[in-house]
Formats: sequence, structure tokens, C-alpha cells
Amino acid sequence: MDEPVRVVHVLGALHRGGAETFVMNVYRHIDRTKIQFDFIIHTNKNCSYRNEIEKMGGRIYTVRQFSFKNMVLYIKTWKELLAEHPEWRVVHGHVRSTACIYMHIAKRAGRTVIAHSHSISNGRGMKGIIRDVMQYPTRYIADYFFACSEAAGEWMFGKDIKRHRRHYKVIKNAIDVAGFKYDKNYDDEIRKELNLLNKKIIGTVGRLCDAKNPFFILDVFEAAHERNQDTVLLWGGDGELREQIEKTVKEKNLQRDVILLGSVADVYKLYSAFDVFLFPSKWEGLGISLIEAQAAGLPCIVSECIPEEAMICDSVKQLSLEQDRRVWADEVLKGLWLSSDRDRGYKDIINAGYDINSIAVYLQRLYLNII
Repeated sequence: MDEPVRVVHVLGALHRGGAETFVMNVYRHIDRTKIQFDFIIHTNKNCSYRNEIEKMGGRIYTVRQFSFKNMVLYIKTWKELLAEHPEWRVVHGHVRSTACIYMHIAKRAGRTVIAHSHSISNGRGMKGIIRDVMQYPTRYIADYFFACSEAAGEWMFGKDIKRHRRHYKVIKNAIDVAGFKYDKNYDDEIRKELNLLNKKIIGTVGRLCDAKNPFFILDVFEAAHERNQDTVLLWGGDGELREQIEKTVKEKNLQRDVILLGSVADVYKLYSAFDVFLFPSKWEGLGISLIEAQAAGLPCIVSECIPEEAMICDSVKQLSLEQDRRVWADEVLKGLWLSSDRDRGYKDIINAGYDINSIAVYLQRLYLNII
């Protein structure tokens, strides 16, 4: 029996973030007798998906996080990895900041390179500027150009990408839609486990980082909770701002009403327990959590920074981040009492093409055609 083709994915880590979740969704649904995934990550820390990857036959390799001080070592490590693994015919890059380095090395080693944009911002300050400069050459190096939305594609590859590159495609951040359909059993399970049977649950899912606007989430919840003491904020996700967020929760005296769950393996269960979804991101390539929330049939209160492609159901309400927190709180409280058919969102997401099965088939064909 022939060995499967091995594709290596380049990521910062393997936590439950947007890009990582997308790759794992594809990995679970692709025919692994034909295509196998390996991973190169930029951290030595234990990663959420490691055990699952190894059970499915994937291998994980680590390179040091890049800095200008270790540039020579970074380049050397990449050259050695590619020399040791000629089976990696396709390098699928999801890390933008050093893409111009590792993609260039991969191209010189005769590999086909895919650049995949999952965002529309590198953050702020000097680090953001440096990342912008470093990612710019990617548009002239990669063989294929993928993006989770049109906005993410234009941001990373330029506005002329569709006209000048025939190998450009928007790849929807698809999910296992059936897994996110509202389930009364999950709803009851979460509420009993967390002792929230008589509560109205305002939910959010996302990394505890600046892009997700976590302190504004706390401000909005505080304003909503002042008017309805039966509300709680249920928060799935972890990240670098956790300590600061915990400190702010204490300062607002909301320790009993804000539940920080950290990284959640069965995140699909949370959406069934939520009554409304709050997502005031400062920027998003797409916003996969919003797709999941809509699949669960939730009323969603989101920022105007979310790309248009993510606005699928009529249960989504967009607000400007310039609006006062009390305006946001008003809409959240309205959402708590909306009566809706929670199965409808599930159907709308499937019809919009966000089911993972079709995306996995497309990528499988693409990888095999490249080989």
C-alpha cells in the first residue's frame, strides 16, 4: 500500500485558536490514507492538540521563536528540517511574520508553498510594523494564496491578488456544523455542572488577547449585569491577558458572575448553553467563533470589525466600538429574550458553505493535484 502524501503545516502553536482549529477540522475530515499532516510550530510549550495529532498519525516539530538575534539559527533549523524530510512536498504556512524566511527556504528546496491569511492585522506598535514589513514579500514567494475572507486576502496579499494570481482562493473557515447544532442535553449538562440552572448566560469564545477586546467585554457585561442580576458571563478561551482580566474581574467585584473556563476541549457544548453571544473584536480575519455561534442558533452581538462573509444569519447585530458600553448592554439584554428557532442557524451555515466536509474534499484534491 502506498504511503500517504505528507503536507507540513507551519503554525505558531497548537492551541485552540482560529487557524489551529481550522487546520484540525480539516485534518479530522480529510482521507488520512491519502493525505497526512505534519506540523512545525514555534513553541516548546505543551499544546492542546498534541495528543490528538499523534493519535491520527501526525508528527510535530519545533523551531525556536524567531528574533533577529537568532536569525542565523532560525534559517539553519529550517534548512535542516527540509533536508531531513523530503517527503514534505507541500509547505502550508499559517505564520505570517516569518513567512518570507521559511517560504523562501522551502521554495529553494523545491517544495510547493501555500501562504494562508487568517487575519487582517498584525497588532499595533513597533512589533506590528515589523511584522507588516516581513510579511510583504510573501505575495511574491508563495505558489498558492489562501485567505479566510476577501478582507484577509487583500490585507496580506494586496488588492491586486485576484487579478494577478490565478492560484488565489478564499477558503472558508469551515466547521463540523452538525457538532455545533443546539443540543438540549449539552445545555442541561453545562448548566448543571456550573450551577447555572436559573441564569441567563452571556457567552463568548476566543483567546484572551487584545484582538478580542476582552476588557470591553467585561465593561459590557458589567453594564448588563447592573440591570439584570441573573446574568452570568461564560468565557471559553485562554491567552496572555488572563492575569490582567482576572484582576479586572476582581476590581469590578464580578468574581461570582464571570466564569473563565480557559481552553475548552468540548467547546461545541458551550454554545448550546449560551443564551446570547458577545463578540466585540477589534479585528478578525473572519471570526470562526461567530460562525460556530450562528450554527448553534444564537443571537449574536458583534463589532463592525467582523468581515461581511461572517454575517450569515439575521440573528447577528453589529455595533460600532465607538458606541457606549450601555448601548451594547441594551442589545445583549434584548438578545437574551429573543425567541428563535435554534435549528435555523444550523441550516443557514450549511447553505452558506461552511461545512467542513466540502472544504476537506477541496483541499485533499488540491494537495494531490500539486503532487
